[in-house]
Amino acid sequence: MVVPLDGFGMPGARLRKLPCPLQLKLKALPACIAGQYMTLNHPHILRITTDQHSPKVAGFAGDPYVRTPNLDRLAARGTVLANHYGANPVCCPGRNSIMTGRLPRELGTPCFMDELPSKSLTYPEHLARYGYQTTCVGKMHFHGKDQMHGWLFRPYGDMEILGRSHMQDYDATADLYKDAQWKVKYEDFGGYTPFMLKTARPGTDKYILFDQSVTREACLHLRDYFSTLIAEPYQGERPLLFEASFKTPHCPFICPPDLFEYYMDVLPLPAKIAAGNVPQQILNRQQSDQPRDITEDHIRRARAGYWGLVQWVDEQIGLVLNALEQTGHADEFLILYTSDHGEMAGERGLWQKTCFYEESVRVPTIVAGAGIEAGRSINANTSHLDILPTMAGLAGLPVPESAYGVDLSPVLRGRSALDQNRIIFSEYFEGGQKNDPIGTQVNGVMAKKGQLKWIDYCDGDSELFDLSNDAAESHNLSGSPNYASVQSELEEAIRSLPEPWRVHRPGWRMTQRPRNY
Repeated sequence: MVVPLDGFGMPGARLRKLPCPLQLKLKALPACIAGQYMTLNHPHILRITTDQHSPKVAGFAGDPYVRTPNLDRLAARGTVLANHYGANPVCCPGRNSIMTGRLPRELGTPCFMDELPSKSLTYPEHLARYGYQTTCVGKMHFHGKDQMHGWLFRPYGDMEILGRSHMQDYDATADLYKDAQWKVKYEDFGGYTPFMLKTARPGTDKYILFDQSVTREACLHLRDYFSTLIAEPYQGERPLLFEASFKTPHCPFICPPDLFEYYMDVLPLPAKIAAGNVPQQILNRQQSDQPRDITEDHIRRARAGYWGLVQWVDEQIGLVLNALEQTGHADEFLILYTSDHGEMAGERGLWQKTCFYEESVRVPTIVAGAGIEAGRSINANTSHLDILPTMAGLAGLPVPESAYGVDLSPVLRGRSALDQNRIIFSEYFEGGQKNDPIGTQVNGVMAKKGQLKWIDYCDGDSELFDLSNDAAESHNLSGSPNYASVQSELEEAIRSLPEPWRVHRPGWRMTQRPRNY
């Protein structure tokens, strides 16, 4: 049987005739698509993003307590990337990597407050260059004055536009004073994380209110895109990249009362893991995250709030998927769901993210839509660095050379298999943010091959886990003769990465480290 191919050699493509007004905007495109007709392996793409969703707290991931019917249905009709990892287990550096397919150390944005340079090629910019309408509703967490980075339209923007150093007459002293006021507020409770644990409760929080608006605007603009009464004459014929990005289930651990009470009744306390040879950075985190005055009731309430937020955001996702169905174009969409990083939720006495245990660094990830095998799970390691190349591949576009990751579209379509021996990375740098260029910084780099995970804390401590027989990560095998070969291989893989730097502080380098990388 002869399968018709489109202009990119992709089977089953639909040809879209784009009228002259769009053609005028595409003069800079490659010659193959800059004529009167633009040929695309066209699928519309809906990307749904949440913030701080643990890979284990989802029905499709095997959680027996949480109720996530909408994500479960999406997983059933698509493919789950069961070992998908963030490139950085904290919001902004991790999101910068998602946007660009590059490690934070490459971008010069290794720390939370670093601004993504506007010249960085992002996935919305890449798809927009080839004729996609790129629209985002909700959280991007861009710092600084550039709040677009390739999005052509943001009808409902962010609640967290951080970084003011670009402003005229910027007063850093005043900002430090404000920071000190917040610090006192949190320290009244023993720190930021204890504050979150001690204030967990039923109710409504600003993040819930923000996400309600994200849902409303996402549903509205999905509908409007295909409305000939509102849209430009050509717009409904233009392929769409649409992102709905939610702030929850990020703490505070506050959720609607009915959900809070339900999970208070059913959730157990975290299992106690008697892990030996624990790195000092983790011991310090345990003491700061969950000090002695944190009670079992605090832990139960915080977990109830978190599980409740996961269910609540699943309901928002369901509303967006319903709105997509109502457009009559749902079968033309590919849908990608993921989160920026996970949540420890009390496991190991840790909360939030910023570490390399599975609950923090791995993220739930689903791809569904035409040509994606239903009910499948891929267990090979994948990374947020793969998102930009994969979106390009799914759209039938060239993969930009700047991307570090892998185009997973042939794997998702069942045409090839992933290399089981590929090594993926994640990294975390909190040092050097203020007046401490090296000193007391907390850093770490993870390399994972197959089910073997190596974590270097950049201070002489390290961890090695064999997840094939230690899913709880309770046995640190670092230094074990039986694993010396793979440990050396993963150490060398990290050593071969470029030296981390900071785009706004070009002199900042990670040079004073015991292992000389």
